[in-house]
Amino acid sequence: QIEISQYQQGQPLQQFQSAIRLLNRDRQSPQVFKEVRAMLMKLDFLLRQDEQYIYIQDARKLSLRGLFIMAKKPASELLITIPHPSSERLASDAAGLLFSY
Repeated sequence: QIEISQYQQGQPLQQFQSAIRLLNRDRQSPQVFKEVRAMLMKLDFLLRQDEQYIYIQDARKLSLRGLFIMAKKPASELLITIPHPSSERLASDAAGLLFSY
C-alpha cells in the first residue's frame, strides 16, 4: 500500500524520468529541448546545451542533487555517475576520462 507522502516524494522523480525519456527521443530537436526545459524548471533544474552536450544542472543552493551531462550523439549506452561531493578530484577526473569514451 502506498501512502500519500510516499507518492508525493516519488512524483518529482517520475517527472524527472519523464523529461529524460522525452529528451532521449530526440536530443537534436529545439521543440523537444524547449518542452524538457519547462518540465525541468518546475523541478528546479536548469537545462543548457552546447554543440556536443546537454547539461542538466541543479538550481537549488542547498541539498544539491547533482549535475547530469548527456552527449547529443552518444556512441554507447554507457552511464557514468560521479559520487557526491563532486569536488573529490580523483572521482571527477576518472569520470571525465571515462566520459570521453
